[in-house]
Amino acid sequence: MWERNLKESLDAWRDQIKKRLEAVDALCFESADSLSPDQYALLREKKNQLTADYDTVVRTVENIHGRLNVLASLLIEFSSKTSSLQSWMTHQTRVIGSIRERSADPQYLSEARHEAKALLEEVAREESSLKAIGALLAKIEQEVDSLYDSVPEASSRGIHSTEIRNTFYRVEDDFSALQKQCAELMQFQNRIGSLGNELNEHLRKVDDWFSNVEGDLIKVDRASDMTVEQKLIALEDLNQQVVDGNRHFDQVDQASRKLLNALDGLNAHTDVTSRHEIEAAERKKRHENLLDRIQEAFNYATAQKAANEGVRDAVLDLHSWLDDYEGRARTSRDVPLVEESLNELKREVQLLRMDLDSRLALTKDLENDLTKLSASNPPAWKDAVEEKLREATVRLQRNSTELRGFRDNVSDALEGVVRLESIGASLSRSCDALSSNLRATNARDLPRLREVAAELDAMNSQIMDMRHTAESIKRIPNVTGAEAVDAYVDGIGNKVTEVNSELEAKHSMHTQVGRLEEEFEEAKKRLNDWLSLFDAEILGLEPISISSEKLVQQRNELGALMEKHKEGLSLVDELDSIATRLGSAEESTGAGNRLSTVPRIAMELLTRYNAQGDALRTRSDKINALEHKATELFAAEEELRSWITAQNNNLSEFGLPTTADAVQSLQTMLDRLNKSRRTEQRRLDDIRLRGRELAGEASIPEEAQQVLDRNRAISDEWDLLSDRTDAMRDRLVQVEKWVDGYAAVEKWLSAKRRMLAAIGVASTDATIANTQLGQIQVIKAEMDGERSTWTKLNDVAQRLMNGLNSRWVDLERDLDEKEQNIQRASSLGAELKALQKDVMNKLGVLEADVEKFGNMLPSEVEARLNELSVFKSHLNGLNEQVDHMSDLISASDEVEIDPVNRGDLDDQMKGMRKKIQEMDRKLDHLKNIALSSRNEGDEIEKKLESLLDLALGAKAEIDQAAPISADRNRLQEHADSVNALLGKITEVEGDFPYVRAVVTERLKKAPDDELQSKLQRLSSNWNPAIGAVKERSAVVAKVRS
Repeated sequence: MWERNLKESLDAWRDQIKKRLEAVDALCFESADSLSPDQYALLREKKNQLTADYDTVVRTVENIHGRLNVLASLLIEFSSKTSSLQSWMTHQTRVIGSIRERSADPQYLSEARHEAKALLEEVAREESSLKAIGALLAKIEQEVDSLYDSVPEASSRGIHSTEIRNTFYRVEDDFSALQKQCAELMQFQNRIGSLGNELNEHLRKVDDWFSNVEGDLIKVDRASDMTVEQKLIALEDLNQQVVDGNRHFDQVDQASRKLLNALDGLNAHTDVTSRHEIEAAERKKRHENLLDRIQEAFNYATAQKAANEGVRDAVLDLHSWLDDYEGRARTSRDVPLVEESLNELKREVQLLRMDLDSRLALTKDLENDLTKLSASNPPAWKDAVEEKLREATVRLQRNSTELRGFRDNVSDALEGVVRLESIGASLSRSCDALSSNLRATNARDLPRLREVAAELDAMNSQIMDMRHTAESIKRIPNVTGAEAVDAYVDGIGNKVTEVNSELEAKHSMHTQVGRLEEEFEEAKKRLNDWLSLFDAEILGLEPISISSEKLVQQRNELGALMEKHKEGLSLVDELDSIATRLGSAEESTGAGNRLSTVPRIAMELLTRYNAQGDALRTRSDKINALEHKATELFAAEEELRSWITAQNNNLSEFGLPTTADAVQSLQTMLDRLNKSRRTEQRRLDDIRLRGRELAGEASIPEEAQQVLDRNRAISDEWDLLSDRTDAMRDRLVQVEKWVDGYAAVEKWLSAKRRMLAAIGVASTDATIANTQLGQIQVIKAEMDGERSTWTKLNDVAQRLMNGLNSRWVDLERDLDEKEQNIQRASSLGAELKALQKDVMNKLGVLEADVEKFGNMLPSEVEARLNELSVFKSHLNGLNEQVDHMSDLISASDEVEIDPVNRGDLDDQMKGMRKKIQEMDRKLDHLKNIALSSRNEGDEIEKKLESLLDLALGAKAEIDQAAPISADRNRLQEHADSVNALLGKITEVEGDFPYVRAVVTERLKKAPDDELQSKLQRLSSNWNPAIGAVKERSAVVAKVRS
């Protein structure tokens, strides 16, 4: 849309300029006779330059317009594709999260793997879209560079591809992150599948082991062909297998912990943990039931063996067993803080516990048997056996207590060690992941750094928990390997400390980057302020003069300014140094450095600085060129003027020739002057051409006019010399004739004087006297014949002097008449100005009073009708003053006044009369309204609507009016239309305040929303519409004039 509007605007502007150029052509043609050759040549030159500049601008704008169309389409395509790809990536990110959640459930893992594979293939296919966006970015950058290459005069770039490139970088980074997420999803699924398979395999082994042991136990219980000793041996083997079965449980627990750690952070983690806990509780219960069944079977078999051996032998065997047991138990031995050793101890304690419990049960059976013996005929050894049984029971209970304490110590140590290893492994993985993420995190990403700090706080809490657990297990009696536990805890703590150090380094880097950014901002502000001040100084420079004296001064000022500009180089170097350090610091902060705007800002400021230097050098070159041209032109002018002065002096030195030799000498001098003038004519033409060129390059119109005036003055001097030479040549022709006649008459007179002398002196001799008289008569007769020649010579001389005298008298008379006209015109202007000022002041006061009356209600106006009559009389007085001013202007017809000035005076008189007529109509209207206000009813609403329609129609007509044309016919049509509209408005202009006042009064008495809305629309549209119509009328009138 905006491209079409720009194109239409350009076409309309081109048509207008074309018409104006045609008008300039017509003006050049019409003014060819009234302008001097220099003025006409300058006008044509300016016209040709304007035409060439216009054609160049049109071609350039059309070229840029076409390139902008291409660039706009590329940007739209780039924005569409990037937005589409971003939306797609956002959706795929959510899909990855959903697939990851489903992958946590073994039931959906296979399906989730198929979805992940399809997603990975889709991402691989979509990489072509990213490459297409990259190619589109390259096209955009190439188009922007080509656009500015086509306009090398552009001092600064308004279009930067940095933001577009940053957008592509963000899309590219997001796509890389999406690919990484897909790869991590595949790795996660593979890991979950592997861990799940490992857990299932261990569970299968545990289930098989349970089935085998339970089957063997059933076989032992039901074996009727086995002796008691064989059963005890078999039960001990089963018990050893059950104890060894803890290894399978440990493997299941470890596989479960690995799987749960892999699912940490997912929604399924809680459900899987609960399921694993339930399964572990069921395994534990099944294991305990199996131990209880084996224990019962072992106790039963032990009791059977004792029954078979007899009470006394059983008690004696019990003492020997106790000795062997105490040698095997060794409850005071060391407890190594190693999980494998502790598990071995736990299994050994379990075996000892089973043997010990079976013997404790046996003592109860033996006590019962001894009780039965004492009831009948007790044997002699009964008391001794009872005493031994009591000692064995005490020893068994003591060993049971010690074994229970030892078992508790082993369990506590094992639980602590497992807990330490679990927390340590989790912390180690978390540290590795956190360290990896921290290295990829931008140091300026404070929210992420705060998250890392929170995670480190949690890790430190876990480290404290590990240390507390380590201290607890180290307090267990007889523990060994405490140093290894401390070393393990310290190693995990060191890893957390290293991550914390990396975080502090990131914070330090952020602080450094922030400090560098502050320094960059301060340096940028200093340089920007300095550049702005320097721009202001450049803008404050005077336009380049074409006067040699001013050019010297301007060159000196420019030299000082160029030296000052060099001082700004230190600010540029400072900014560049900070930008370089900031760039290096940002590179070490992590990803995202290529999105930094620091290089672009530094480059823009450097471009501004270089542009200032270019502007100063361009100005310097122009000053030097203009000074060279001005100096050469002035020297040529002075040389030509000196030649003209010399020739004028030569002409002045020659008086009126009275001899043929003098005439011949003057003729020779004029011939030489004519020949020399033809030679100097080329210099004059060159001076005129260079003068026009220099004036065309002038930035100050006054100086251009001075050059043209000098050109015109030297041309006038040249023309004066030519006229003087031609006049002298013409006079010389006449003088030559007169001199020839004078010489002939003088020669004749000399001959006759000799003849008169030859007559001799008077003689009294009649003959001689008659002869002398005859000679005298002959001379007189010849003299009468030569008298006409003598008379003609006198007439020629007289005519020469009479023409010169007449021109002298005419010049004196014209000077006096011009002086009188100017004085009379000045006096008339002062008088008219004073009268006009008085009339306009009175009109202003009267207009304010009438406007005040217009805002009154009709009833108020009716009560003050006499004041309207006073206003009417004032208007009549003002009209008389205007008539008097018109009479003064009419009486000055005999005074020669500039026609344009006289036309302005007539327009001013017409304007004042028109304003007085408008005021008169307003007064009549107010009077009529006041008199007819009682008869008005609903007509006021119709009047309001008509005024509103008129205002809206006038505003619409002005807004939709075509541009003012230079064509006379179209201009006349436009003027007629505007004048007709202005006439309609003038007729009802006085109704507006009255209608507004009446409607306002009616609304106070009876509110009406519709009427209130109409009044508001009228009030908001009336004055703007009236002002627009009057302004358009004034513009049209000015164009017509």
